[in-house]
Amino acid sequence: MNVLMPNLKGRWAPRASGWKLRAAGGALAGLAAGSLCQVRAQSFFNPYTTPLPAYGSTLNSGEGAGDNFLINRGVPYSPIGAAPMHDYNMKFGPVTASVGGALSTSYYDNYNLVPEGSGLKQEDELSINPSLSIAFQWPIARDSTLHFDVGFGYAIFLNHPEFDRFTISPASAWDYQFKVGDVRFTVVDHIGTTGDSFSQRTDLTGTGSASAVQFRRLSNTIGLTAAWQPTRLYTVSGSYALDFDHGLGDSFGLADHLTHTFSTAVFRRLDSHWTVGLSASAFRNEYLEGIQNNSTGYGAGPTVSWQPSPFLNFSGSVRYNTAKADSNGTIGDRNGSSGAGYDFSVQHIINRHLNHVLSVSSGIDLGVGVNFNNTFAITYRLGWQISKAMTLNFNANRAVTTQSGAGYDFVNFAPGDVGVDPATHQLYLRDSAGVFEPVAAGALVDFGHGLLLLPRPLEESEAYNFGLGTSFQLTRRLTASVNYIHTLRLSNLPLHDYNQNTYTLSLGYRF
Repeated sequence: MNVLMPNLKGRWAPRASGWKLRAAGGALAGLAAGSLCQVRAQSFFNPYTTPLPAYGSTLNSGEGAGDNFLINRGVPYSPIGAAPMHDYNMKFGPVTASVGGALSTSYYDNYNLVPEGSGLKQEDELSINPSLSIAFQWPIARDSTLHFDVGFGYAIFLNHPEFDRFTISPASAWDYQFKVGDVRFTVVDHIGTTGDSFSQRTDLTGTGSASAVQFRRLSNTIGLTAAWQPTRLYTVSGSYALDFDHGLGDSFGLADHLTHTFSTAVFRRLDSHWTVGLSASAFRNEYLEGIQNNSTGYGAGPTVSWQPSPFLNFSGSVRYNTAKADSNGTIGDRNGSSGAGYDFSVQHIINRHLNHVLSVSSGIDLGVGVNFNNTFAITYRLGWQISKAMTLNFNANRAVTTQSGAGYDFVNFAPGDVGVDPATHQLYLRDSAGVFEPVAAGALVDFGHGLLLLPRPLEESEAYNFGLGTSFQLTRRLTASVNYIHTLRLSNLPLHDYNQNTYTLSLGYRF
């Protein structure tokens, strides 16, 4: 069958900037709480979403080492070089607020992510994305504060109107902070839509697709963190988070899951330059449709932060991780994953105009069609304040991913395109000529969502991202940004490589 079918392609979230260490004990409490509650269960061992200890906190998505792994994440809410939207510009009694709007347009030269020379046509696409961002801060009492940030918009695709959609910024969240005695509690809820038809998940994209297919998710994480500082030098914290991840109008109901995450840590400030600590976490992940395997994982290890000067910060974390998969699902992968995970970063302010960050990370993430992905990544980011009204940003990233076992290519099908021989139970799929061809042994069908999983060998891949962007302060309230992103993916499997160039123009307005 020589047919290529359409397939798939916290508040306590610390910035990890570490530019200026604060010796105050309250900052250390924020460090412990922030490094724990922000962990999302679905990426429990993923260092990109588990920032290193830092001083201070922010409701923004965070700038921990590797946070920009997906350079185009968050567009149009946070394009490269965009001005921050959290400078409060309105006041309603005790409540301060910030309201801003944005309009961006993006052009993709290879929207369906197909390799050159494959005989498949690369489709281009132009999207238009209006959005609105709202942030509130309400100091209810001396030790109690409520924060609420939300960004929402609508994405319009000119060549693929079937992909038009309502979006929620991944940074949308609310949190409530309060104290009981010497213990600071934070209740936080993060909600957002993540992923889309050009998602760069290594287990879902660049699989020889002839057409772009959506992989959109609604993710909601609610958590509780408690941080206690028994002495000026020590901070102890613990947290629990429940993550619910559900597909939005796509075929990937097999990835819907609930995950429980428990974390604890203790930190000690040695002096104004050094902070050391130990942390441990555990998670339990349960899929709702029984196709993916449920899993359990544990991790523990030391962390350290060293700031030799107010302009230079070194931070590192080493953990031993182990993740085990149950055998309750129908996918073929029965393997777990274990070994050392780490996250190291160097953050340097060169002068008042230039700053840059280098990070190296290794960790485990949940897969789709496989149990786990093991990823090594190195990321470099440079920011240059050319003038008061103009900034330039550069990002470069290399990620190497190895799956825990043999996986699947994903094919969407319409009713009537799949048939089953009642005598042999052999699956047949209608090709582009209307002829039913047998499907390889080991294929899985999710009839409820119109998804066919075609077995393939274990995949090892490399992904390179290069981003260059500039932003302009046109007026006191109006900003503009222009961004370019190049993505290159290489794989050990045929037809799984691709190149993509993305160009984005954004306008932002603060009311």
